[in-house]
Amino acid sequence: MISNSSVPDTFVASASPNTNYNSGSNMVYLRTGRDSPYGIRRSLINFPVPAGVANVTSATLRLKLYSSAGTPNVHAYRNTGPWSSSSATWNNKPAYTTASGSTKAADSGNNWYSMTVTSIVQQWASKTATNYGFTIMDTNESSNNIWQTWYSSDAPSPNKPELHITYLGASSVPVTSVTVSPATATVSAGATRQLAATVSPSNATNRTVTWSSSNTAVATVSLGGLVTGKAAGTATITATAGGKSATCRVTVTGASSVPVTSVTVSPATATVSPSNATNKTVTWSSDKPGVATVSLGGLVTGKAAGTATITATAGGKSATCRVTVTEASKVDVTSVVVYPASADVNIGATTTLRANVYPVTANQAVTWETSNHKVATVNNGVVRGVSPGPCTSKRRQVANSLNARSLCRSIIGIQIQTLSVTIKRIWVIVLLCIQMMFHLMIKQECEILSVLLLASGVVSCQLTSITTREILSSTYLA
Repeated sequence: MISNSSVPDTFVASASPNTNYNSGSNMVYLRTGRDSPYGIRRSLINFPVPAGVANVTSATLRLKLYSSAGTPNVHAYRNTGPWSSSSATWNNKPAYTTASGSTKAADSGNNWYSMTVTSIVQQWASKTATNYGFTIMDTNESSNNIWQTWYSSDAPSPNKPELHITYLGASSVPVTSVTVSPATATVSAGATRQLAATVSPSNATNRTVTWSSSNTAVATVSLGGLVTGKAAGTATITATAGGKSATCRVTVTGASSVPVTSVTVSPATATVSPSNATNKTVTWSSDKPGVATVSLGGLVTGKAAGTATITATAGGKSATCRVTVTEASKVDVTSVVVYPASADVNIGATTTLRANVYPVTANQAVTWETSNHKVATVNNGVVRGVSPGPCTSKRRQVANSLNARSLCRSIIGIQIQTLSVTIKRIWVIVLLCIQMMFHLMIKQECEILSVLLLASGVVSCQLTSITTREILSSTYLA
C-alpha cells in the first residue's frame, strides 16, 4: 500500500481556470463533479510505483469521502502528460486517456470509496506507460450540483488517499488457476461446511487464498474457507489467489432439527441426549401432587407420606423417578415445667402462668386446664380467681402424636377477713348502744346478750353471762 504525505495531489476548477488550489485550507481536499463556486472540478494525484514492482496482479485506488451532493459516478483516468501540484490549474492541467482506466468508485465502508486501477498500474510497472498519475473525475460533469469532496494527502491520517498494489515480482511464479471444492454445497442455517481451494501451479509464488461471500446475510466464510449458514437462500463463495479466483455456489436451507433420543433422570438432574438436540427444554410433572410436588427446575418437595412418580420430558422423550415420602421425624417431649409452682389471686383478679416444654426441638403446642372451674379459670396460662379455695392448673402438651402432661399445683388463695371477727365487732357496737340507752335498766349480768352471742356463733367458748366491762375488754375486741 502506498499512502504518505509526499504524494503530490491537487484539484483544478473551471470557474477559476488560472487558480492553483494547492495552498491554504484547500490543500486538505480533492474535488470532483460540478457546482456553482468552482464549476467543473477535477482532481490530480500521482502515486510513485516502488522499484521492484512487477507482475502486478491487482491495484486499487481508495479515497476517503468528506462530503458530497447527488449520486457520484467517479472514475480514474491515466494521465499522459506531466503536471505539478504547486502549479497545476484548469488551463494547464495534464492530458489523460479518453477511456476510463478504472471501475466506478464504490463505497467500501466508512466513507471509503474504491476503484480498481489494475490495468493502469500494470502499464506503469511494466514500463509500457510513464507514470504521470491519475485524473479523477465525475462523468456527470454536465449536471450542476453533483459533486464530491475527498480528503487529500495533506489531510490527517488515516484519511489520506491509498493505492494498494498486489504483485509477484520479477522472479515470481504466477498463479495460473484456482479451483474450489466442492463447486456447489448445501448447508443448513446454523450449520457449517468446509471448502477447500487448490492453487496452481504448486510452486506459484503467491499461494495465499482469500475468501469472500456474495451474500453474508445468507452465508459467511472464514479466513480458512469454513462456510456458516445464516438464513435460507443462496450465496457465492469466492476463493482468490494471485489474481485468479474460483467460486462455490452455496444453498442454505432452514435450520435442521436434531431429535431427542433419550432422557435420563438422576437424583440431581435430568440429562437429554444427544447433547446437540434441538429442543433440550425439560418439563417436570408429578402424578400425585398431594404426596410430592416438583418445580420447573426439578426440585421435589414432600407433602404427605406415600409414593409419587416424577416425570421429566424433553422432545417427546421422558424418564421417571419414583419418590417415597415418609413422615417427618419426631422429637419426644421429656418434661414440662410450669412457673410459678404456686400462686395466690384475689377474686376477680388474674395472674399469668408460664410453661416450658423440653427439649426445645419438641412440639411446643400446649393446652391449659383447671381442676376446679368454680374456684379459678385458666385461658392460655392466664388464671382468674372465681371463689375462695384451692385448685390445680394443668398444662397439657401434645407433641408428634405423643402426649406429655405436666401438672403445676396453682393454689388460688382467696384472702377474706374472718366473718366471726366482723360479726363480733358488730355485736360490741350494739351492746354499747344498749348500754348508753338503757344503762340504768341493764343488770349486772346480761343474760339475754349472752344468749344472743351464743346463738350467733361468734363466741366459741361457753358463756352464761357477759358483763359490760367484759364486752368492752380486749377479749371481745380482738
